[in-house]
Amino acid sequence: MERRIHYGFVDQQLERLYLSEQRMGILFNTFALLAIFISCLGLCGLAAFTAEQRTKEIGIRKVLGANVAGLVAMSGACSLADSSVYCQFSGDKGGDS
Repeated sequence: MERRIHYGFVDQQLERLYLSEQRMGILFNTFALLAIFISCLGLCGLAAFTAEQRTKEIGIRKVLGANVAGLVAMSGACSLADSSVYCQFSGDKGGDS
């Protein structure tokens, strides 16, 4: 019975061993970017909804002499406050698992 010797470079063997982990990392990064994109769309939708709800207030402020930059800053501050509250409530609720 003759034994065959299989030889190769160590770096090639390690590359084969970690190929599935590299694919998993690429897949994880792709879905993480997709989740970030979806969350950004949600924040834009929330800002549009808030602006739609406050149309009358914005109109009154414009009539009373508010400039556009002030209105955008006011809307941005409200959106930032809302986002920070949502982030606080969406934090990790679990313990050490």
